[in-house]
Amino acid sequence: TCCCISQEGEEPWTVGAKTQSTLFDNHKGLGLQLLFVSIKFFNILIYENLEHIKIVNSHLSGNSFGIRADEVQHINISQNQIRGNAQMHKLDRGDGIYLKHVKHSIIVGNTVTDVRDGVYIDSSQYSLVTNNTFSNQQYGIHYMYSKHDEAFHNTSYQVDGGFALMSSDDIYLHHNRSWDA
Repeated sequence: TCCCISQEGEEPWTVGAKTQSTLFDNHKGLGLQLLFVSIKFFNILIYENLEHIKIVNSHLSGNSFGIRADEVQHINISQNQIRGNAQMHKLDRGDGIYLKHVKHSIIVGNTVTDVRDGVYIDSSQYSLVTNNTFSNQQYGIHYMYSKHDEAFHNTSYQVDGGFALMSSDDIYLHHNRSWDA
């Protein structure tokens, strides 16, 4: 299984599924789009100096994290299906979406299940998390050392806790639902 990925102004890259993860590292800082990707037992790692990233309408499943972005800006993660391994202990699974040192993220309309945390936002700023559904995990959304974030119209069920806000500032959490927690 392969997928083609293109960056603005460049020829598409072909990424094979023989490795454990897909790694995107671009020191030019150009935009990146992943559209309609289907990957099993796989994850997407994006890091360092990338900007204007879109991951849209993808289906990801496996034991590790679904999408991880480190030190990037302006990332949009929308309308994806992310499924972890329900057979693993909850704390041994990866996070569905993990952002570290990310500025200006939009996470909207994703369905995330059977992972550790649906969205884990670590040491990041200016995230918007809305209209996502989280189930069978520790927390739907987990903020750690984060600032200036907003989350609304998210649904979290069959979780240990709906939402976690730890050592964070200026988080506006409103109009979310959680049950069976």
